[in-house]
Formats: sequence, structure tokens, C-alpha cells
Amino acid sequence: RRSVAYLGEDQFLAVDFGVELAPSVAFTVNDPYVSHTGIGAAFNYWWTNVLAIGVNFLWYEGLENESDLNYHVRRSTRLGVPITEYQFGAHLNFTYVPLYGKFSLFNNHIFQWDAYVLGGVGVMRTRPVPVVDPEYRYFDYDFRLAFNVGLGIRVFVTRYLAIFGELRDYAYLEQFESLDVPLDTAARQDPDTWLSDSSTLTNNVTIHLGVTLFFPFSFEYKLPR
Repeated sequence: RRSVAYLGEDQFLAVDFGVELAPSVAFTVNDPYVSHTGIGAAFNYWWTNVLAIGVNFLWYEGLENESDLNYHVRRSTRLGVPITEYQFGAHLNFTYVPLYGKFSLFNNHIFQWDAYVLGGVGVMRTRPVPVVDPEYRYFDYDFRLAFNVGLGIRVFVTRYLAIFGELRDYAYLEQFESLDVPLDTAARQDPDTWLSDSSTLTNNVTIHLGVTLFFPFSFEYKLPR
């Protein structure tokens, strides 16, 4: 990021922050029955004060959770609702900062903030969870092309440290488990009968909470040529 100070007589001091590292935790907000919690990190390069390109990575395996209500309703009514689980996601993102400013806390501390939009493309590695016919069916993780868009706000605690929150939607095409179970045992064991015939657009809307570190921590002001 770039900070600029006016010196008078059309002279300015400028310094560039080129690299941003942002670890975060992600929580699902659009699915009350299966929570795809993830831990991740984003790495961004700012080539202007308001534009950045970067990547983010999210790990889900071992952190997801199916609600007890969903599990017991399925068992008691014998109604299988197809669900999926995630292993990880990796995405290329572009960030644009249209709004920024300052606010005062208790008339004592002044904090800088900015609001941004972001979007990108990447992959998610997911698989269906066998709930319709778990006696025979088993699914391996597979890659899915995924898109994401989001909004975020960031509050600077120091020149290089900030806290942020984001609302992001990760959208991809998922092939769920088939609801049809063949009567013949040999057909039930055939993997070609385990998946639905068509793909379904799936949205994982998440809230990211994390911190941002800008590098380098220290810098020198220089007069522009």
C-alpha cells in the first residue's frame, strides 16, 4: 500500500507497501445443517494503492460439521438429503478498494479503514457424503472449478497491522449423490449408479475474520523524482 504526506510547495513523501499476508478463519452462513469451517491465508501484491492481485488458500478437512438435527432427522425419517464435504480450496483473486477514510475512537485514537470488493477464480476439492446408500457407496475427493466474489472491510491498528472481515460467496458445480438406489445388489455396487445425472450449482457463503500484515514493517520516506 502507499502512504502519501504533503510537504508543501507541491512536494510529497511517498512509500509503497508491496506485499500483504492475511491469515483468517471462515464460517459458513448459508447452510444451517452442514458447516464448512475453514482456516486459510491470503497473499496479495498491491501494484497501486487500490488494486491488488493475489491468491488465497482454505483448508476444510477435519473442521466441517453436520448438525445433530440434520443427522437425526435423516435417520428417523429415512430421507437422505445429499450433502458434500470439502478438503481445500485455492483461488486467484483481484481486489479493488473504492472507499477509505479515518475515524476517531473516544476522541483519543484515530484509525484508518478501507472497504473493498474482490473476486476471482480457482478450484475446490470436494466429494459427496454417502447418506442414501452408505453400505456400498464411497466417494473420492475431486477438483471443481470455482468462482468467488466478496466484500470486505479492514481497520488498521498500526501502519502494517490491520483486522478485517469479509463476506464471500464461493460458487461451483457439484455432482451430488444419486437418490435412486437399484434393487439389484450388483447394480448397487456399480460406481456408475452412485452419482446424480447432472451437476448442481452450489454456493458456500462464508464470513472471513482475520488479520492483515503488510511488508516490510519498516520503511523510508523518499521524495518522488
